[in-house]
Amino acid sequence: MITTRIAVLVFLLSAAAYFASGQEKRASSASDGNRLKCEGSINNSDLAYSEKNEARISIRNLRTTNVTVNNLAVYLSPSYYLGPYDTPSEEAYVALVDLETKGPLELMQQGQYPSKSLRVVAGREESFKVNLSGLQWEKTKSSLIPPPGLNWVALGKYTLYVQIAEGEETLQHTSNRKAVTLHK
Repeated sequence: MITTRIAVLVFLLSAAAYFASGQEKRASSASDGNRLKCEGSINNSDLAYSEKNEARISIRNLRTTNVTVNNLAVYLSPSYYLGPYDTPSEEAYVALVDLETKGPLELMQQGQYPSKSLRVVAGREESFKVNLSGLQWEKTKSSLIPPPGLNWVALGKYTLYVQIAEGEETLQHTSNRKAVTLHK
């Protein structure tokens, strides 16, 4: 009987240690998720259909390991300001960026997007420019694929921001937000 109690006690202690170490690992990987910084900037907050509207995107890896970014999307959400945890409305527009060419990510024949990625070395930053006028903007809740260019986007005031996904777990990171106005 004492042997059974000791065996049960050892089992419970082992199980507690196992689950505690698993929670430690999950907590450390969750805090690592915040160690990838994405930032967007634009020289002119007045965007025009007919002009080249460039945004500078920087992805900084503050981790001690390399990171692979699998997806980069630029959003235009109608509003004066969208809070850091707000999601885009149904009226928002999104454009996917090809991580290799920094141009629009174009659909393949089967209606799927190709797999593109960008490796960000530990402790380094990747910065590049994206021409917003050359991207393929579509409404976030639409199945229609418009032609490239901003002329499909309704005129008005928007919040511009970038969202990236990284790794196999597709952790998402959202950049700072910039108020912009789209004119003819």
